[in-house]
Amino acid sequence: MGQGAQAKLLRVLQDGRFRKVGVSEEEFTADIQLVCATNIEPDTLIRESKLREDFYDRIAAVTVRTPPLRECRNDIPELASHFLRQLGLAGKKRLSSAVTEILGAFDWPGNVRQLQRAIQEAVVRSEDEAEIVPAHLPAFLHPTTSHRVPLGIVPSIGSVLPEDPSTWPATRLLAEVELALAARRRIQAYKGRQWKAEFMRLMYPHCKAANAKGFDDLVKRLTQGPWGELNWRQIPSVRNLIEELTS
Repeated sequence: MGQGAQAKLLRVLQDGRFRKVGVSEEEFTADIQLVCATNIEPDTLIRESKLREDFYDRIAAVTVRTPPLRECRNDIPELASHFLRQLGLAGKKRLSSAVTEILGAFDWPGNVRQLQRAIQEAVVRSEDEAEIVPAHLPAFLHPTTSHRVPLGIVPSIGSVLPEDPSTWPATRLLAEVELALAARRRIQAYKGRQWKAEFMRLMYPHCKAANAKGFDDLVKRLTQGPWGELNWRQIPSVRNLIEELTS
């Protein structure tokens, strides 16, 4: 919110009065309460002139600090088990003690969502094994490993890129599609015809409905990622994999 908008809202918070856009005379009154959140320290925003100090004083009547996951390490094992239960795997999969140790030692800059994504990826990589072991964890949980091929099937997205930068977009896209296709195959292996809903739930954990987004949207996400525009239809390997993924 820009400082101009902050100044206007400050007046509403101060006396509870406002005018509609385009109406110069008639004023309305409102009795409101705000719940605000930020992942940046307010003092930092004030120093950078992004947050008005008088506006912050008005909205900070009661301040609650939510500690990051790295300050709540005792909660990590229970959260990891919770995410397994969310996937319907309670009693079917368990975390090895080595995995629990790795999860507890990591700093989790992405907090709970990053932990959730790590568990989801480990579930896919573990296939039908009952125990999740360190080899099933995402590459970012193995900082000493510069190049890892989980289960010998799909290279990690963080694998070393080719020396020629011009090939990086195609390499990155190919790795993304291969990972998605491997997830589909593994889920289909133990879910049969019922694989699609769980696949979408893993690919789109933020969606409330398992089928909230379909394969067209998945392909759009994979082919218009942060690596820039790429005519993937001219790359046979990518085109063939996407056709298999959406078949």
